[in-house]
Amino acid sequence: DRIEEILSGLEPGDTVPGEELFRLHDTYGFPLDLATDIAEDRGFKADHGGFKAAMQRQREQARSAWAGSGEESVAPVYAKARDAVGDTTFLGYEKLTSPASIQALIHNGQLVEALEEGQDGEIVLDQTPFYAESGGQLGDTGLITGPDGSAHVSNTRKPVGKTTMHAVQHVTGTLRVGDAVTAEVAADPRYATMRHHTATHLLQTALRQVLGDHVHQAGSLVAPDRLRFDYTHFEGIDEERLRDIERLVNEYIRTDAPVDTAIMSLDEARTEGAMALFGEKYEDTVRVVRIDDISKELCGGTHVPRTGIIGFFTIAAETSVAAGMRRIEAFCGDAAVAAAQEREAQLTAAARMLNAPPDELKTRLEALLEENKRLNREVAKWKQAAATGGTVDYMSKVTEVNGVKLLATEVEGQDAAGLRMVLDSLRDKLGSGVIVLGSAADGRASLCVGVTPDLTKQVKAGDLVKQLAPMVGGGGGGRPDMAQAGGKSPEKLPEAMAAAPGILETLLGSGA
Repeated sequence: DRIEEILSGLEPGDTVPGEELFRLHDTYGFPLDLATDIAEDRGFKADHGGFKAAMQRQREQARSAWAGSGEESVAPVYAKARDAVGDTTFLGYEKLTSPASIQALIHNGQLVEALEEGQDGEIVLDQTPFYAESGGQLGDTGLITGPDGSAHVSNTRKPVGKTTMHAVQHVTGTLRVGDAVTAEVAADPRYATMRHHTATHLLQTALRQVLGDHVHQAGSLVAPDRLRFDYTHFEGIDEERLRDIERLVNEYIRTDAPVDTAIMSLDEARTEGAMALFGEKYEDTVRVVRIDDISKELCGGTHVPRTGIIGFFTIAAETSVAAGMRRIEAFCGDAAVAAAQEREAQLTAAARMLNAPPDELKTRLEALLEENKRLNREVAKWKQAAATGGTVDYMSKVTEVNGVKLLATEVEGQDAAGLRMVLDSLRDKLGSGVIVLGSAADGRASLCVGVTPDLTKQVKAGDLVKQLAPMVGGGGGGRPDMAQAGGKSPEKLPEAMAAAPGILETLLGSGA
């Protein structure tokens, strides 16, 4: 078979290229972990990084190849193909492999009579088991094999009407218009996608059950490795309700409820209470997917026959997409198990690092964070003491500008918080006047300006810091009595300190 061919071309100790591993997975449905086990048993290594890169590259290429929306924005060649060959019959609800005939071939935006060795393009068949990307469900991948050649199907879409375009890569041999071929969907990715798609229906029901009937689907992505579900809701979901939603979906899965489909008129579907995707336009005849008494939705996607096949559902993230719209990302089946195991591994590793049992991790972390806060306060006090102690006589650096005392100086190793503490200490010693402090820490400059209350009508700290901040490559502001700024050029701090008297003089003279 194909994996034997790949391994036979390698020397012991070689690495199986990620591209080959991905092709095995995507075209033949061969699991990565099984390919890795076989390779390692034979003394080879597996390039998992290359596998992930190939998967990401395929997704990007597939999406860019199908850019645009609506018939007016697609390449003219797709419309020509549709007009020439008509609709494609879809067989993929019942089967993953079927005979077919090549009706049209596209290469470099042109209709051609043949695709040759090494070329990429699109193939139109008279009938196909390949699901074309629609309703958030990604298009199928797999293999088209003819008498004189074959091609890897990297994506399937319907850019115009009901004519299915199979985007193909890695053509081997020659494929010609009129060839009788076998169209074979990669089974594992399709089954994984079906699990995730059925789970979106269960998720919508769970969301409405927990959050309320105002929840409606506003978009989705259904892929072999994950699902993304956008829905209408006015606020974030707290952890407790999120766990309730996750628990409810898994309860629906464990009922092993049958998933049935029926074709009916749109009016009949609405009468029966089937939910529609918000904003979607439907034909007069629609497909209704019913999951026992749990869910009933208009949907043209592919689904598992029973909910129990989904296996396991886990939520990865819940975020805001826009005002009044939220997003849940989740995993099902093998992907959910892998996510749960990775999460458990992370928790176990963290517990080991803290020398604590996993069930005490939260308590131990809270104690460490509190201790860290205490130590930071201690460090800040020591830094303030070091900065304002007897080693530096700051009062000897005080000058006068138009009768106003000014202390403009650098302080060693202070961040913004440290400078504020130093400022408070020096302001008490100064009594009346203006203080400009600068310090460099972690490759950045910090400025802190203070004006005693009796002088804020004459000069404001914010006005002074706004002119100093650009000198250290930054900006800032604040109250009349205290203002701060940060910048990316700590080497310019001496320049800023030297400029402070002139700026203060200008501000005092202008009556600012």
